[in-house]
Formats: sequence, C-alpha cells, structure tokens
Amino acid sequence: MPIRSGPVDLKWTKSAKRRRTELAEGRALQLATYGAIADPAAAAPAPGAYDLLNQRRLVGPVGAIVSDEEVEAARSLADTWTDLMGTWRLWRDLAAKGVALGTGLPEASDHFPEGLGIVPGQEPCQYCELTSLCRVTQEAN
Repeated sequence: MPIRSGPVDLKWTKSAKRRRTELAEGRALQLATYGAIADPAAAAPAPGAYDLLNQRRLVGPVGAIVSDEEVEAARSLADTWTDLMGTWRLWRDLAAKGVALGTGLPEASDHFPEGLGIVPGQEPCQYCELTSLCRVTQEAN
C-alpha cells in the first residue's frame, strides 16, 4: 500500500455539505493554510483533505492523495493560498493606513479594496457557533 502524505483537517460536523462547498468554491482557506505550513519551502501547498469524523469521510480536492472522496474545485489549494495571502496583504496595508472595514455590515462591499482574491462572504458568521458571544448577527442585521 502506498504511503499517503498531506495535512488532514479533522472536523466534527452534522453534514458534509459545508466542507464540500468550501472545496468546490475554492474557499477551503484553513486547509490551504495547513498545506502551506506543512512544508514552507515547497513550491506549492501540500494537498490536504477534511476528515469528517461524524460522517467517516475523508474529503479533498481532486488530486489530493490523502482523500478518499474527491471534489472538483473552482481553484486549487495552491491558488487558494496565493489568493489568501494577496488578500491578507491588501487588508493589512489598509489597516496600516488606519482604515478598517466591518465586512459584515450592509453596503460594506461598496468599500472593498480592488484586487481581493478572497472576497468576504455576503452574510456575517454564516457558520459560526459562537455568535452568542460576539452578537455580530444581531448587530449587523
């Protein structure tokens, strides 16, 4: 049996839908980050997968050798990482100039900087289970 290598992000979730959608849309940010830090000297992030513990499924993008179930992705984990780093630099540069933007607030998208590789979601904290702590959904809506 061949040795398979790559980051595996353990997730406990009721449904595989969210993680499959993240992969399909090229928004698997955490998985791309784990792949990038697995071998920082590598030319591209290591291909990884989500281990959906509750469903007993190992789901990753097409070509991820650590996955048992493949999802056709809009962009690779390497491209997701590149876009994430570019987006982080844009937000960082704005913050250094004293500019902050509440991305979950109405009409915030009118003020997004040009060139975002990763655009914030339309809804604040769509999947967060801690909204009772930050109350962003109550405040923003």
